[in-house]
Amino acid sequence: MRLQILEYFVKILKTRIYLNVNMTFKYKDGVNVFRIIHTKEENFLFDELWGDFCEENEMPFLKRDNQVTRYGICDSEKKLIGTIEFDKYQVGPENKNEYYYNFSENKYIKYIQNEEIYEISKLLINRENRGKGFFKQILLACYDHASNNNVDWYIGTINKRLYMFARSVGFKILPIDEYFEISDDIIAVPFLLDIQHATKLLKYSEEFKEILMYYDKK
Repeated sequence: MRLQILEYFVKILKTRIYLNVNMTFKYKDGVNVFRIIHTKEENFLFDELWGDFCEENEMPFLKRDNQVTRYGICDSEKKLIGTIEFDKYQVGPENKNEYYYNFSENKYIKYIQNEEIYEISKLLINRENRGKGFFKQILLACYDHASNNNVDWYIGTINKRLYMFARSVGFKILPIDEYFEISDDIIAVPFLLDIQHATKLLKYSEEFKEILMYYDKK
């Protein structure tokens, strides 16, 4: 199993197609599908949503002590209904901000240590809005962040159900270790996502390319 993962990983490194994702976009027709979190009030709402999720799933409320970029997922009334956080990842033992998994000890991460890596965390949609198609807003937030930060790879730990769904619709998310339990209700998957492949899927897949129509190029 581990040999197959390694062979698959090496194949991606050798064959992936590099696309120009260094583009800047703006909202189209005033549509608000996400917003970058800046203000004290927005950060309070972000933490409140994350805290509710942690309480719901009996998880510890963890907070990074370094600078991160936060996105809020919005509904049609501009209300914050979801969260996602991005942290620039530094390979090495000096990284003290890892949440649930020690990526610095993973052999696959060492292959890409000289590239732009960001860790995704605090990814959620609140209970009332799950199953209503907001996964596309999450993808759009990731696309925006990757485009503006020249991201090569995303790493993180995600719910196994979300991992299986993302794989089923074509995203080449590589599991880099065994699944493990975060709580009684959540099985987590440590993953590595090639942004070049993900961007290609978003731009050319019939299922997902329409979400980029929210944007106009500046």
